[in-house]
Amino acid sequence: IHLPDGSNTFNLGDSADLRLYHDGNNSVIDDTGTGELRLQSDALRLSSPSSSETYMTATQNGGVDLYYDNVKKFSTQSDGIQLHSTATDSSANPIIEFYRDSSSPADADYLGQLKFKGDNDAGASKNFVKISAKSADVSADEEDGVLEVTVMNNGTQDNVLRINENGLYLNAGHYITLEGTTGNGNEVFLMPGDPSGDRTITFP
Repeated sequence: IHLPDGSNTFNLGDSADLRLYHDGNNSVIDDTGTGELRLQSDALRLSSPSSSETYMTATQNGGVDLYYDNVKKFSTQSDGIQLHSTATDSSANPIIEFYRDSSSPADADYLGQLKFKGDNDAGASKNFVKISAKSADVSADEEDGVLEVTVMNNGTQDNVLRINENGLYLNAGHYITLEGTTGNGNEVFLMPGDPSGDRTITFP
């Protein structure tokens, strides 16, 4: 069957629900029906026309792998996901990048967030922990960033700590706990009182 470019299509379904054609530039599979477009196979591979470069593979009862320039970068596993890197130097690979490509960036914009969710004993889904990144200052060549850690505290989201350009900051009501040389349940707690002004402790 040869259907030249243009208006020639291969139609399937009572109302031409599935159409296959070439428009002169692109090869098109056009599914206009109400159901799903299904590719059913016990093994699936997407590759370049010459089959020399793999884009994606999927295996029944197995994982899905994604490739960049024919190198595997991402895999699904029975217990989660895995990032791959074949780097042999000291570069920071593999990398997860959150990029907020805003046309109007502003101070205190959220840049991304990791949420750790689970159910409580009533079956309700809750964010028990979340890690947020923000842009504190978006001035060119003077940028500042902020990382915040929020945990559930007695049923309420509690912003426990913040890391910014000045270092580590614990919000009110929180402190540092140090365990001794043995885990005997006796710890050292570092906590401030309620100072009337800023205080600095300098260690030798």
